Amino acid sequence: FTVEADYTFGLGNGLYLAAEQLLISNGNSTFQLENRFNFTALTVTYPLGIFDNLSAIVYRDWTNGNTYSFLNWHRQFDKFGFYLMAFRNPETFRLPQQSEAAQMFSGRGFQVMLVYNH
Repeated sequence: FTVEADYTFGLGNGLYLAAEQLLISNGNSTFQLENRFNFTALTVTYPLGIFDNLSAIVYRDWTNGNTYSFLNWHRQFDKFGFYLMAFRNPETFRLPQQSEAAQMFSGRGFQVMLVYNH
């Protein structure tokens, strides 16, 4: 079950805000809601200019009492994109994920990427 809402506020260059509430549950039989997970996500994006973008994502895991946070600055050049990301998350990563790659964002840290667009 998911509820979503988003809006762009007329502040500066346009402050974008999106929120999502996610309730996941599974069980051994139909409509038996045994293993519940309750998440809230908040995304904030602000364009600093034509080439720069600042964004933040905060997840709240209400079931386990954890908060996950990501901060990203993106600078776009003609064929290159530069990303500077910082994160502060629990050591045990419990967000729903489809691959083990998300585990690299457990704990605290930062990542720098240079992406070539051809």
